[in-house]
Amino acid sequence: MRTILLALILVFLPTPRPDHLPSSSSSPSDPDPVAVAWARRFHIDPTLAGRIIRAADRHGLDTGLAFRLVERESRFRVNALGDAGEIGLTQIKPSTAEYLRPGITVAQLYQPDVNLELGFTYLAQLRDRYHGNMWRAAMAYNAGISAADTLPGETQYAVTLVGAPVAD
Repeated sequence: MRTILLALILVFLPTPRPDHLPSSSSSPSDPDPVAVAWARRFHIDPTLAGRIIRAADRHGLDTGLAFRLVERESRFRVNALGDAGEIGLTQIKPSTAEYLRPGITVAQLYQPDVNLELGFTYLAQLRDRYHGNMWRAAMAYNAGISAADTLPGETQYAVTLVGAPVAD
């Protein structure tokens, strides 16, 4: 029975792709241990993990939420392109990026630091718009402000990023 259970678990676990595995080399410029821990948890390069941590910190975002957003939006792929034209790690739309940073180019949206900065800036603005309600902010990030303003409850996307709401 244990063998069957283990086989089922292994079948359904995502297989890390080599381009997302942490580097095993050691050098004087190794990332900090926190970045390494997050990198191991999500099977990504520690340098990318450090970038996500720093960008989330700059915007007062929960680190776990930031990692879940990037995982959900792009699976940590810098060159991800969405069906509606969303770009990069945070799958930000060029129109949203232009609103946040006039003059931004599409090519710049593929740069990890630029993409993380703009995506997390937008999420932080949505958090402020919804007075700290991260479920509504996550809904607006994913489905748009009008959907977040009209949909009752939390979407599965919001629950995935933020967690299930606690009943009063």
